[in-house]
Amino acid sequence: MKKRSIFTVLLMALLVCVLAGTGTSAALAQETDQPMGAKAIWLAHYNAVAAGDLDTAMGYVDEGVVSVVLPPPPGTDPASIGAKAFADGAAFMISRHIAYEWLSIQEQGDTLTFRVRVNEDFWRELGVGPIDFSGTAAMRNGVLVSETWIMDEVGRGRLRKAIARMNNLGVMDRFYREIWTEGNMETLDEIISEDFIDHFTGQNGREAFRSVIGLFREAFPDLEATYTNVLADGDLVVDEVSIKGTYAGGEFGKVFGVPDSAIGKEITLTGVDYARIVDGQYVEGWGTHDELSWFGQFGLELKVAE
Repeated sequence: MKKRSIFTVLLMALLVCVLAGTGTSAALAQETDQPMGAKAIWLAHYNAVAAGDLDTAMGYVDEGVVSVVLPPPPGTDPASIGAKAFADGAAFMISRHIAYEWLSIQEQGDTLTFRVRVNEDFWRELGVGPIDFSGTAAMRNGVLVSETWIMDEVGRGRLRKAIARMNNLGVMDRFYREIWTEGNMETLDEIISEDFIDHFTGQNGREAFRSVIGLFREAFPDLEATYTNVLADGDLVVDEVSIKGTYAGGEFGKVFGVPDSAIGKEITLTGVDYARIVDGQYVEGWGTHDELSWFGQFGLELKVAE
C-alpha cells in the first residue's frame, strides 16, 4: 500500500510536468501567432531599409501609406501618398546607405512616438550628419499606415548652411567654367545679378559685366579660367584664380594700351577673387590680382606717375 502510494504520487507528478510543459508550449505558440505590436512593425520595417532589403521593408507598409517629412528634402513635396511613392523614397534612402540609431520609441497601442539619429551618404559628404529627428507613426492590421518625421532645429540649421555653401560653390564653378572659359552668355544672364556690383572696374550692372567678358574673350579666344583653394562661409566665396590665354589683340589693346607686338603671347593673370552670392546669383565681386606681372607679360614697362 505504501509502495502504491509512492508510485501514484510519482505518476501524478510526472503527469503534472507533462501537462505543464504542454501548456507552456501552447502559450508560446499562442504568443507567436499574435499580431506584432506597433514598435515591432516599425523596427522590422526600418531595420530592413537599413539592411537594403526593400521587399521585406515594403511587407510592413499599407498600400495607402502617408509619409510626411518636415522640412521636406530640397525639390520634393512634404508628403508622399501611396506604397509606390513610399517605396521610391525607401529605395532612395537605401541607395544613400542610410543608418538609424533609435534614441527612444514609446508605444501606445497602434501608435508610437520616436526619436532617432539618422545618417546617409549626402549628409556625410556635406559633413553635417548625423541629424536627429522626432515624430509619430501609426499601424493598422500589422502594417504602417502613416508617419511624420520632423528634423531637429540644430540639424536643420547645419544642413541648410551646408546646402547653401554647396550651391554657392556651384555658382562659382559655373562662373569660371561657363562664363569665363566657355563664354556662355545664357549662364551670365542666369547667375549674374542684374544689379551686380563690380569692384574691379567700378562699372556696375549685368550689362557692364557682359561687356567686360566680351572684351576679354575677344582678346583671348582660347581663354581658360581655373580656380583652387576655395573657402566658403555664408554668402561669401573666396578662391585663388588663374586666367590665361593667347593674346589676339582687338579693342582690349586700345583700352589697356597693349601694343600689337604682344599678339601671340600667352598671358596669365593670377590673383584672389571674393564673391558674394545670394539666392544663386553673383551679386558682388572684388579681389586682388598680380597686375604688375600681368602687364609685364605684354611687354609693357610700368613707371611711377610723375
